[in-house]
Amino acid sequence: TNEMIDLFSLDRVNQAGAKFDMVKLNSFNSHYLRSRSSEWIIDKMNIPDNHGLSKEKLNMLAKIATERATFARELSGSVDYIFNEPDLSGELSMKNVEDFIKVMGVFIDDELSDFNEKEWTIEHIKMELESISTNVDTNIGKIMPMLRLALTGGKPGPQLVDVMYIIGPEKTKNRINALLSKIKELA
Repeated sequence: TNEMIDLFSLDRVNQAGAKFDMVKLNSFNSHYLRSRSSEWIIDKMNIPDNHGLSKEKLNMLAKIATERATFARELSGSVDYIFNEPDLSGELSMKNVEDFIKVMGVFIDDELSDFNEKEWTIEHIKMELESISTNVDTNIGKIMPMLRLALTGGKPGPQLVDVMYIIGPEKTKNRINALLSKIKELA
C-alpha cells in the first residue's frame, strides 16, 4: 500500500467525468464468463441429463458456448444445434454442391469409412476429410459451407470437426445424409 501512496499524484487525476464504456463492459463480462469453470457454464446452459455426453465433450461444449457469449443468459440455447437436427426446409444457401456430394459421398459410405465411437477423434475426422478431399481432387475449404449447413443449419460457430466429434459418427452421418437427400429432392 505504501507503494500505491507514493505513486499517487493529483496531477494524474482526470478532471472530466467518468465515461461509461459499454463495449469495454461487455468485453470484461465475456472475459469473466470464459474464466468460469466448465461445470458452472454447463449448469447455466441447462442441458438436460447432459445428453449422455462425456465429461470431455461437455468441457468442449462449455468452451464453445463461451466463445461468443457476453452474458450468462446467452449460454442457454447457444449450442442447440448440437442437440437438434438442423431445419433444412425453406430457402437454403448452397454452393459447391458437386464438390460436397463427391467428398461426403465417400465420407459417409459405410464400406469406405471405418469410423466408430472409438476411432471418432478430432484428428481422425480431420485426417479423413483432408484425405478424401485430396483423393477426389477437391479443396476442403469448398465443402465447409455445405458441411456447416448439414451439421448446424448454417449457424456460425466452432470448428466443424469439433461439432462432428461432439455429436458423434452416427448423428454426423445422419445430418449429412439429410442434406444430401435435400439436394436430390431439389434437383
